[in-house]
Amino acid sequence: LNRKRAVLYLRQSTYREESISLELQETAGREYCARQGYDVVAVESDPGISGRTWKRPAVQRTMGMIEDGRADVVVLWRWSRLSRNRKDWALAIDRCDIAGGSIESATEPLDTATASGRFARGLMTEYAAFQSEQIGEQWKEAHARRRRMGLPSDGAPRYGYDKQPDGTYAPNATEAPVLA
Repeated sequence: LNRKRAVLYLRQSTYREESISLELQETAGREYCARQGYDVVAVESDPGISGRTWKRPAVQRTMGMIEDGRADVVVLWRWSRLSRNRKDWALAIDRCDIAGGSIESATEPLDTATASGRFARGLMTEYAAFQSEQIGEQWKEAHARRRRMGLPSDGAPRYGYDKQPDGTYAPNATEAPVLA
């Protein structure tokens, strides 16, 4: 019996409302592998790193495991965990295909051996990219609004000032002279 060797790839989002615990992702991945008859040979995680970048240490190690034959399949919690970037997704799929590996989702199962399954995966990864871009646009809008109001764009307290109960700012005795 030749069982597939799986590497679980986990990524915890930097966007708070969408942050799914690494523990939940790992549990779902292990349960999926048990149902499929896969051996989990590694668990790689990138906590708090955006899916918009491919410069994540664990995703690079994961892809390396497929390419050098230490693993046969990458198991994700959801398709969006690997990447939220169209180009990176296309390259990851290509790298896996060339190496003879595959990428599967524990909670969004699709048969990617079929045209319909690959199409559905494409829709899921496109939706992940769309969500990421939409979040980015919302943050840009919020930061621009804060700047127009004379507030720090990141929501942090204004250096040199103390926020008053009425929402206005008064100079901080220690920091204001440094700011001046």
